[in-house]
Amino acid sequence: MLTKINSRMTMDIDEAIKTKTDFFDCCLKASRDMGLSENFMNGEVMRSPSYTYKLFEKARLWKTIRGVLNIYIPDIIDAYCMKLVAFRSKDRSDLEKMGKLLKKDGVTGKYVRERYQYLYGEPLIESSKIEFISKNLN
Repeated sequence: MLTKINSRMTMDIDEAIKTKTDFFDCCLKASRDMGLSENFMNGEVMRSPSYTYKLFEKARLWKTIRGVLNIYIPDIIDAYCMKLVAFRSKDRSDLEKMGKLLKKDGVTGKYVRERYQYLYGEPLIESSKIEFISKNLN
């Protein structure tokens, strides 16, 4: 997603797996065989505050590998909301670039706040995040 908007490149894959069993060990072996970093698979994303299964509702299937591994790309508004939850300094330029695309498509700050509330079950109340959205989307 982020590579499409010429922002910083994501260097890992966020993993959302209901049953892990030996899957992570398999990924570790595959990463070694392919010369990838051993931490290319982010298994911690499901424990982060920015994760919710609702992200899959609007996600689109990007690729299926060998008929068993589905890789999804989140909807841009949902990805924007995920980054708002994290609101790390390294995400700010991503949020600004994503905001320009959303604004160009007619997405308003009000809609983003509504989607945020739907995804996370609570309204966006942090003033710094609201100001950021207002500055970039209104």
